[in-house]
Amino acid sequence: MDRRDFLRAAGGPAAAALMAGDVQAQAPGAELPSGTYRRCEQLHTKLLPEEIDHFVVDLPVPGVVQTVNLEPGGFNPNPPVGAVEQGAPPEWFWREGTGPIPSNSQWGEQRPGRPDDIYRVPDVPVKYAEMQTRDFVGQLIPGWMTRLLGYSASTVAGEPGTPTVPGPTFEVRLGEPNVVRVTNLIDPNLHLDVSVHQHGGHTPAHSDGHANFFVLPEEPGKHPAESKDYYYPNPVPLKVKGELGNWQKQPGQWDLGDTPTTMWYHDHAEDITAHNVLMGLAGFFLLRDPKLDEWQSSGLLPDRAHEIPLVFRDTCFCKITEKEQMQDSVKAAIAKFEGENPGQKIRGEASIHFDPFDHNGTLGNIMLVNGAPYPRRRVEPDAYWLRMLNGSLARFFDMEFWVLHPRTRQPRRLKFLRFGRDSWLFNKPREQTSVFMAPATRGDVCLDFGQFFGDSGLLDEWKPYVQNDGTQGFLPVYVVSTLNQKDGRGPGHGDNIVAAQDFPRGNTGAVPLDKDAPLFLMRFEVQVPQPSAAPPAPAEPGAPSMAPRVSVKLDTSTELRPFEPIELPPPGRIIVREMVFERGRGAWQINGRFYDSCIANAVPELWSTELWILKNKSGGWWHPIHIHLEAHQQIFIRGRNHLGERITLRRPDYHPELYEPFLKEDGWNDVTAAEEEIRWKEAFGGGPNVDPQANGTGFDSSVWDYGIRHDNTILGPNTEVHILMRFRTFQGPFVFHCHNNNHEDMRMMFQMDPRCGGSDPQCATANPPPPDSHLKVRPDYWFFRGPEHHCHQSKKEQA
Repeated sequence: MDRRDFLRAAGGPAAAALMAGDVQAQAPGAELPSGTYRRCEQLHTKLLPEEIDHFVVDLPVPGVVQTVNLEPGGFNPNPPVGAVEQGAPPEWFWREGTGPIPSNSQWGEQRPGRPDDIYRVPDVPVKYAEMQTRDFVGQLIPGWMTRLLGYSASTVAGEPGTPTVPGPTFEVRLGEPNVVRVTNLIDPNLHLDVSVHQHGGHTPAHSDGHANFFVLPEEPGKHPAESKDYYYPNPVPLKVKGELGNWQKQPGQWDLGDTPTTMWYHDHAEDITAHNVLMGLAGFFLLRDPKLDEWQSSGLLPDRAHEIPLVFRDTCFCKITEKEQMQDSVKAAIAKFEGENPGQKIRGEASIHFDPFDHNGTLGNIMLVNGAPYPRRRVEPDAYWLRMLNGSLARFFDMEFWVLHPRTRQPRRLKFLRFGRDSWLFNKPREQTSVFMAPATRGDVCLDFGQFFGDSGLLDEWKPYVQNDGTQGFLPVYVVSTLNQKDGRGPGHGDNIVAAQDFPRGNTGAVPLDKDAPLFLMRFEVQVPQPSAAPPAPAEPGAPSMAPRVSVKLDTSTELRPFEPIELPPPGRIIVREMVFERGRGAWQINGRFYDSCIANAVPELWSTELWILKNKSGGWWHPIHIHLEAHQQIFIRGRNHLGERITLRRPDYHPELYEPFLKEDGWNDVTAAEEEIRWKEAFGGGPNVDPQANGTGFDSSVWDYGIRHDNTILGPNTEVHILMRFRTFQGPFVFHCHNNNHEDMRMMFQMDPRCGGSDPQCATANPPPPDSHLKVRPDYWFFRGPEHHCHQSKKEQA
């Protein structure tokens, strides 16, 4: 019986929890009663932060995936592209593939070809890479062995790579397609399916990493390890105008402001996403384009040598020192290491703790950056581009950069330029002192380590802060989170700094830090030239001074990606959907329903824009909502401040009461709206493009902001956010869900299925689907094969 049969027989999430239990070795101790769970703080055998040396391990940087060109008469993979499980997406055949879609394609009938709808750089070959998912044993914590899941990438010569955590980084270019063949080489005894999601990109549904488009491991006696070809055209979508019933794409007018930059990829398999991501299946996916090349080569942005990818995550490790309790693969790895390294001993197994019955959200007590605990990174006195990613399952961070006085330990908080959130760069950078990051949030930061130096060297005010490692002087800059989250529900449950129940930071008065605050995550060590014993000789004309290299030209007036607010049609001329995220029947629901792989919960018309009203009615829980396919724009945010008063931020041209009549029943009118907007400014500093330091709140204004793009909208408790969402280029199905991965696995996920309607003559259908109905999934677009699938018989019927 495989995992899918087991889930079907034993009943969904509960069965997934039981199966996950035999995947991960359990810590010693008495078993818990059925139906309960064990959090990290309840473990008596967990590894503690004070048992780990801080700022000793060098920051690892993942390698880059190697690619080869697919050219006529040149390299061609064996088997060819699309000749593996799930075939190739129809979009592949619009431009890249030869001939019609094969008659035996699992995607059924050919979709109408629309090659001009996909942005493509001409005369550039498709780039091909091979990647594997593997289980392996490695040292995340020095002196301890841990069983992990990781991605490995083959070399250009086809030689297998070594799995790493995080996985290797993809570097792709705008409009230049990539095909990535993923093979699931995880131990068959673990029964772990995988599905790779490119997070933050604009990708065909076939290759989006849908929760049910599994790549299966080997099943002895049934089938070998499966492979799948993921097709990434790396495009930007066309611009769109119109209203309900008359949405018009604009041929040749590409929405270049939507060019993504900092994306990532991670596992997305149904029911086990949290487990697989926690065990290591995640990595960066970076896109470059001519404008970015120009900005970096001209010194506007730090060059590629001064980019540092940083993925932050928390993990809980169970210490296992008795060999009879260790996993066999770990015992073998320990014996091999000690045999190859005489005199070095491994202390035991550090088993990653994961309890799938913990529905709040998994928190860890050990902080990892790029898979290393509390690492260090030596940097030059220059500006760096920090590509920051919160890769945790449920932990929120409020990141700051501190320099500590060596005697008083008094911190000095550094300012920096923030110029991107999620996948997209801002129109203009903003000066900030903190980056608030929910799970899956990204932040692009320019931090100038040259600010400590003048033309004659280190400034006097910073000289007391310098340390020496025996060979080189350095000035330590710490990456800290002033939010030390205590509960998987989210901030505000016994944390050190968030006194406001509903929002990060804010004007809450003095809040004392507890003994565990802040969380020190890593340390940058800024190189300081050793002073000479003799007076310096006069510099010759033209000789370089002791000043650092010329810093980047970036400032708050620099124009980067253009931002165009999505046009809002009048009431009645746009589809409005309400999505209520809540707790129900012991798990997590949207609109009172659990995730159902047979249902398309929303069926937008291709090329349309819709207004979605996202509401959190789950009490004290937080939900970072990730919507696949493309960016969305926030236009209205309503929540409560620390006094329980309503506060509001809205796009000036938006009148929410015209689109959501229930607001009036909640006391919304012109007078209360003005009062709520004033209270927002009092708490958070004014809204988009307003310096949050003006009133001293230090709030990261990009969390809720109608002037930037998002793929991850944070819903705090009792929060309501209205967004404009477009559905361009690709038909579905896609999913949207809470990116607290425990909530996602416990059914807080829906499917949306953009389908051809009457507006586009290239893909119009005779009977376009009603836009607000729940429909059974379409058989020609679904992965499951054979009559055993539980919704096979009724796919074409309405729910």
